[in-house]
Amino acid sequence: MTTALVTGASGGIGAAISRVLAARGVTVALHYQSGREAAEVTRRSLQGDGHILVQADLGDTRAIERLWKEASALGRIDVVVNNAGIFPNHPPLTTEFED
Repeated sequence: MTTALVTGASGGIGAAISRVLAARGVTVALHYQSGREAAEVTRRSLQGDGHILVQADLGDTRAIERLWKEASALGRIDVVVNNAGIFPNHPPLTTEFED
């Protein structure tokens, strides 16, 4: 079984990616920040069984750790699609990860 974590899966590109992965037999952990209802609609639209919802604010390092633990309930995570977040003041090559 292949598993994936898709961030920003409650709509748009993240929902579309989740649907394509599920159609290919992948079990998906669908991340959302605040749109649980939209994420649930996406989850119900997926082919297959076992898909889960995981909520987290990706700007909060503790929430990210919890997100990973919850998504890992599916087993080993084989694919991560980092679809969520816009950080105009967060240059990735010069910003440190904070604990």
